[in-house]
Amino acid sequence: MKRREFIRQIAGTGAIASATALSAKRISGANERINLGLIGCGGRGRYDSRLMRQVPNVDFTAVCDVYETHAASAKAWAGPQCRAYKDFRKLLEQKDVDAVVI
Repeated sequence: MKRREFIRQIAGTGAIASATALSAKRISGANERINLGLIGCGGRGRYDSRLMRQVPNVDFTAVCDVYETHAASAKAWAGPQCRAYKDFRKLLEQKDVDAVVI
């Protein structure tokens, strides 16, 4: 293979890769929304979760507290899609939780 052919071939694939990267920015997908879990639903946990909820595209999908009253009130606050747990390990097992606020 001659040097010029090699450079032409590499330049062509670079243009395709950059065009693909540009088009990927236009696709809206699962990365637009962050699903959070909350461990510790007492006063400080609710305060922090209210601050996080103000961020666009953030949802709480799971809450956890050993005190069931706190977990139930946090679940009611987060919405019907949210699940409440008493054991934090069950929350961490969820595949749809992207990050956890503790």
